[in-house]
Amino acid sequence: SRELGNRIFKLVQIFHRQKKTVKISRAIPVCLFNARQFRYLRKNCFLRMACFSGKNLVINPDGKTLFPCVNISMFAVDLFGESLEAIEAKYDFFFKCLGDIRVFPMCRNCEYAVDGRCQAGCLGMRPESVINRAIKACLNNKKFGN
Repeated sequence: SRELGNRIFKLVQIFHRQKKTVKISRAIPVCLFNARQFRYLRKNCFLRMACFSGKNLVINPDGKTLFPCVNISMFAVDLFGESLEAIEAKYDFFFKCLGDIRVFPMCRNCEYAVDGRCQAGCLGMRPESVINRAIKACLNNKKFGN
């Protein structure tokens, strides 16, 4: 809601007045902010509309398995079972599938969501059932929407 966006923005301003740096490390829905707030947060706080976990691989402490994201542990792959390129391609497709599932009704027809510019927040924070749906689609090599 815009109320949450206003609270986030005011908190950032308080920190900035105290000369503290703020980096927003998770994607946040565009609709939480007005245009001025969004531009400010994007410029000064690294605010992103889409997850950038697709550019990372999480190597687990066992040294043998990978996760696509620190928050998504149900899609582990064997580091030595496939090439890194194949794993990266699988996880890229997984994040595309996960991002295409718009779990919030207000996102279903939102221009930012429909054209892929906004994913309604951190993909790793999606309900487990949604993550499992994306994993299944990825393993079946199917792209899907809502």
